[in-house]
Amino acid sequence: SQKNTSCQVVSYQMTFSCKIFSLKLGSSKPYHQDIVSKFFLLILFSCSCNLLSLHDAGPDLSRDDVAKQDGDPSDRFDLCECNQSCEELGFAGGTLLCSQGCEPDTSQCFTETCNNGNLEPLEECEGFDVREKTCISEGFKGGAISCTSACKIDLSQCATCGDGNLQVSEICDIDILNAETCSTQLNIDAFGILKCEDDCQSFATSDCRPVLSKLDAGFDHTCALRSDGQVLCWGRNDKQQSDPPTEVFVQVAPGFSHSCGVKEDGSILCWGDNGAGQGEPQSGPFVSVGAGRNHTCGLLADQTISCWGNDDFGKATAPLGQFTYLSVGWNHACAIRTDKSLKCWGENNNEQTLSPPGQFLSLSAGVGHSCGVDITGLGRCWGKNEEGQLNVLGGPFVDIQAGGHHSCGLHANGSVVCWGGDVAGSITPPSTPFASISLGWSYSCGLTPTGEGKCWGNNMLKQTDVP
Repeated sequence: SQKNTSCQVVSYQMTFSCKIFSLKLGSSKPYHQDIVSKFFLLILFSCSCNLLSLHDAGPDLSRDDVAKQDGDPSDRFDLCECNQSCEELGFAGGTLLCSQGCEPDTSQCFTETCNNGNLEPLEECEGFDVREKTCISEGFKGGAISCTSACKIDLSQCATCGDGNLQVSEICDIDILNAETCSTQLNIDAFGILKCEDDCQSFATSDCRPVLSKLDAGFDHTCALRSDGQVLCWGRNDKQQSDPPTEVFVQVAPGFSHSCGVKEDGSILCWGDNGAGQGEPQSGPFVSVGAGRNHTCGLLADQTISCWGNDDFGKATAPLGQFTYLSVGWNHACAIRTDKSLKCWGENNNEQTLSPPGQFLSLSAGVGHSCGVDITGLGRCWGKNEEGQLNVLGGPFVDIQAGGHHSCGLHANGSVVCWGGDVAGSITPPSTPFASISLGWSYSCGLTPTGEGKCWGNNMLKQTDVP
């Protein structure tokens, strides 16, 4: 016969029934004997079934096992408790069951799978697979998310950018610049304020400025030399006069629509307008160059002067003799001879080439007037004076520069004073001490002792926006 739990259940019930009916066997009522005898046989059969079932069932089973033998294994928690989890027993996950005697049954626990190369459902990550999570998606501002050897997400390298603490994954944080400066970032001598970008992964150099070694204002554009010899130009650029070549120069001179510079080997290179041949220099070597409206002149190493370009008014016809200094204006030029006397040539409609006698230390040719400083420090100006540009204020000076309708003088202490026509504040210099000054048509510029360029006055063509 088939052994099943129903026989076992009957065995429990019949054991109790056998005792009850055995009491009835002792009854003195004869008319019951026949019925009792038949019922007693039924009891014996049932009890025999119970004994056989228990004998064939093998090992004794607990009541819990009997109740749940054919049911869902997970239902065993209904009859006993195992107060642990698969994870607590060292598995990756799963459902912990109870075996006979309420012992932990780990058959439904997942075995350890971390670092097997496969991303399992209960793993946060595996190797480089982080389930498309990033530091930003986890609420950070940047950095690198990673996976630990226990297949857990590691956020330790995520950047808490902006907290003022430099993390391993950050290049900088607010004012913590990790020893970086404007100079190290621009790879040249520079000054200014280096800032950290909002992502803490790069630097902002917009407030950094290269150190300038020389600065010269043209008519509507300005050029300067960086400490590494590269040229910067800004302002008017309709003829590409503010687009210098990537060469190394020792001196630079902006004119009206062209610019020129002296290279390390003494040759001159020009850029911008060349309609009158002003951009085709003669052979050198040169020590300095000056650019005018549409002509150019250079001072050679042998102290002679060479000019080229438009020769109206004889402005490209260089004087004979030896000179130590050269300045080229709009349509005229002036130079200091070796004996410190002056020589000017070119257009003379305002007597701008009628230089005064005496010995001079510095000289500047402007648009319609010229200025210089004699050996006593006295400032002298001549030429056009309709706006008072010849009316020298104060002194002594170490240099005087002539512009379009104004002039400025540099004192030995670095202070600057200006006079003449005031176009957009061109004669109102800042209080900053300067090492040198240079004037354009309607604006002025200066170079500080630390190499910072500053310009003031008319800025319609961005000629005062020092980069």
